[in-house]
Amino acid sequence: MEDVEDPLKSLSTIFEYDRPFLTGEIEDFHADLSSVTLDTSIDVDVRQLFETAKNVALYSRFVYRFHQVAESVGFGALELTLKRLHSKLASGKTPIGLGRLLRWAFDAGFLDTAYFGDHLDDLTKSGIRKERKRSADKLRDAGQVSEDPNRPITKDDMQDGLTRNLGIHYYIGTVSGLRNNLSHGSTMLVPGSISSLRRTADLINHINSNAQARSIIE
Repeated sequence: MEDVEDPLKSLSTIFEYDRPFLTGEIEDFHADLSSVTLDTSIDVDVRQLFETAKNVALYSRFVYRFHQVAESVGFGALELTLKRLHSKLASGKTPIGLGRLLRWAFDAGFLDTAYFGDHLDDLTKSGIRKERKRSADKLRDAGQVSEDPNRPITKDDMQDGLTRNLGIHYYIGTVSGLRNNLSHGSTMLVPGSISSLRRTADLINHINSNAQARSIIE
């Protein structure tokens, strides 16, 4: 029977760095994580969960596979943020799932195009390609011929994609897909928890700031 690659560490190796090919010392890791923060106006339960994610990420220096655990907890803090905002600012049943909650935040104006900056065009192109592929697959399954989904994207295509927010929808699908993959038994293994938590913190802060501004104005 095949053994697992990373079993419980022995007592003698608890404080040994895992994966020696990683660069930097624990001080560097700690400094990077310390710079990732949530606004103090955000619910303390959300901030507590996010600090848990940061602590798990810190210990990934000793247990490499903690990277994806930290990312998963960070996504949980994002979902909790959205649930709390929906309960405070919206009526009706709270949407279930991170994707639906992010779409609600976008429709409510709490997640806007300003968040994406210069990346919006690239996201829009990805959204256009994804829509084209879905359409081509559907036609192929029906025995029909479709246009090449990899054909060049024109200025008119871009304008249409921006108007229909294809980049935003692509982004939401990507984030919710990553979270679902981690939450439902993923074997993904990459050392990206700090950058992932930084992106998650930026998103939480952006949504919270817009939600506060909207609620004050309205």
